Amino acid sequence: GLSTLELRMSAASANARQLSAWLTAQPAVLRVIDPGLANMLFFELPGGRDSVNAFFRAAPGLPFCPSLGHHETTLSYPWGTSHRAVAEAEKLRLGITPGLVRVSVGCEPYEQLQAHFQAALKSWSG
Repeated sequence: GLSTLELRMSAASANARQLSAWLTAQPAVLRVIDPGLANMLFFELPGGRDSVNAFFRAAPGLPFCPSLGHHETTLSYPWGTSHRAVAEAEKLRLGITPGLVRVSVGCEPYEQLQAHFQAALKSWSG
């Protein structure tokens, strides 16, 4: 049989693919970056850091986490965490904008995950 880790990664990967497709269709999202890595994706919001902060506040079911890899979905902000020491011009060259959100997708039920994102996008974007 499959190990617990293999089951978690399988569920998280399936969630990530579905969430990536769903976010791509949302008008409030500028772009989605899905590097095809198991359970990681990025999405960009217009309005930079203020928009990201408002989205995070509107998403209490999706905890902020500067370190990723938890079994539940978490969000991080590369501009101010993992790449905070990188010069602004270099961040922009790398595609790391002030509106970019990193998502480490977990293995909770996809419907629950989408509902958290939908509520946060609706609340943040009006």
